Amino acid sequence: MNIEIANRLVELRKKNNLSQEQLAEKIGVSRQAVSKWERSEASPDTDNLIMLARLYNVSLDELLKTEDEIPKYEDKPQEEEKSQDGGFDNENTYDETRQENGGCDNNFREYSDGKDKVNIGPNGIHVEDDENYVHVGWDGIHVTEKNGDNVHIDRNGIFVNGEQKHWGDCEHAHVCCSHHGHEDNKQYMSAKLMLLTTLPFGLLVIAAYIFTGFYFNDWSKNWLLFFAIPLFDGIVSCIAKKKINKFPFPIACITGYLCAGVFAGLWHPMWIIILTIPLFEGLISAVKHRSMTRFPYPVLVLVVFLAVGCVYGCWHPTWVVFLTIPIYYWLAACIKHIRKDKANRVEEFKTDGE
Repeated sequence: MNIEIANRLVELRKKNNLSQEQLAEKIGVSRQAVSKWERSEASPDTDNLIMLARLYNVSLDELLKTEDEIPKYEDKPQEEEKSQDGGFDNENTYDETRQENGGCDNNFREYSDGKDKVNIGPNGIHVEDDENYVHVGWDGIHVTEKNGDNVHIDRNGIFVNGEQKHWGDCEHAHVCCSHHGHEDNKQYMSAKLMLLTTLPFGLLVIAAYIFTGFYFNDWSKNWLLFFAIPLFDGIVSCIAKKKINKFPFPIACITGYLCAGVFAGLWHPMWIIILTIPLFEGLISAVKHRSMTRFPYPVLVLVVFLAVGCVYGCWHPTWVVFLTIPIYYWLAACIKHIRKDKANRVEEFKTDGE
């Protein structure tokens, strides 16, 4: 990256009172990546540039403007390019290396700065400098270093210096690939969330309200569309923070109750759905603290009793479900005692071992 652009990234970050960690978290990359951008050691990809421009409220032109002249590339005969220093005339010719690594026809684009060469074609990407050769294509990945070391990954497996390796031998590589895959997924999800958070959903709801009002000539029911706005915001927040407790369950219940009442006239017995709100909150608390006693089991019993009674008229013998309440709390106390006893045994074992 141009050092001038790197300095501008530093200036914009400090102007917005952001640390490297905070910026990395906002756009979904690692702090090391931000540090490399600002030291001109690496360049942000297109998605990251767009997110940076939106975050700093500047245009891409302003973000990337530079006083350096744009270099002009002139087409040169292939023979002349091959004769340059760092070309394909090292130990093997380009054609020989290409044959060894899956091949590539003449339909490719070539870029050269005098030392490094990059060839992009239908059969893959080929990069060569005066020390290394890399081929990435449909047939696999092939890397050859100047000292003779080579790695080949294809459908037949992994080969290092001619010796086949198994996945168990490449645990570190697998972990690294998983880490980079996670970073890529994080950036992809961040880009999608950026689109969701910037979506003018409220305007869409207003437009839908006006359209349905004129089209169906009924303004008395479609006002329920406005409940979709807090629902949408809550769902986006739930996805962004990866916390189920951010889901707007009370609003969802109230919206469902109103829709059932307005459109189907089911004001009764759909009011029972409101009682599920404390059930949701209690379930989240019970899972978070791993404690059965935090779950409002009596409320669940009441909901079941009312639902069966109102819908099917079976009040008797459904009242028997209330007898399960003391059984539930007895079971919860037993499980808690077993866990506590197990923890004490583990602690005694560690003490004896020491």
